[in-house]
Amino acid sequence: MLAVIIALAVFAAFPSGARSAEPDYALLGKPAPFFSIRSGEDKTLVSDMVKGKVAVIFYETREASRKNSEIKDRLNILYDMQDEEVRRSIVRIPVFNCSHVVWPITVVWKKSLRYHSRRVGFTLYGDWDGRMARDYRMKENESNCLIVDRAGIIRYASFGRITERRFEEIEELLARLVDWGK
Repeated sequence: MLAVIIALAVFAAFPSGARSAEPDYALLGKPAPFFSIRSGEDKTLVSDMVKGKVAVIFYETREASRKNSEIKDRLNILYDMQDEEVRRSIVRIPVFNCSHVVWPITVVWKKSLRYHSRRVGFTLYGDWDGRMARDYRMKENESNCLIVDRAGIIRYASFGRITERRFEEIEELLARLVDWGK
């Protein structure tokens, strides 16, 4: 009995998230949940609109968006180096957690999304109701990265700063999924 109490005490001392810096891979290899996100121009993107393409999703808070700036820049350079056919087969989906934003502040956030979309050259989206964060099990206050294949299956998931080794994994996975580099 004493052994059970000690084991429970030790287990309780380490919350499940404290054991590993790796994300919850429960969704890895499974169909990506439905999502509906909106741009600063109130254009809606739903998951069905990207079926048949490889989706590279970065889901972040405004504060966490800088954690992987270098990696996102490197991915954009790789994307730009590909031929038109490969670029058409990939969709980049940067999503910001906007679920805490309330009116009238939404006007400011939408304006910021529009500004930064023009600055980076592709549309930035907001998860305005927090459903994407919940359904995809995004880690709060982190830079989350997901890759979804053409069939809508989650093939990669991570959170936090992406290391060089993990970047190489992403690069290899994308090469297999869209034949980049050919």
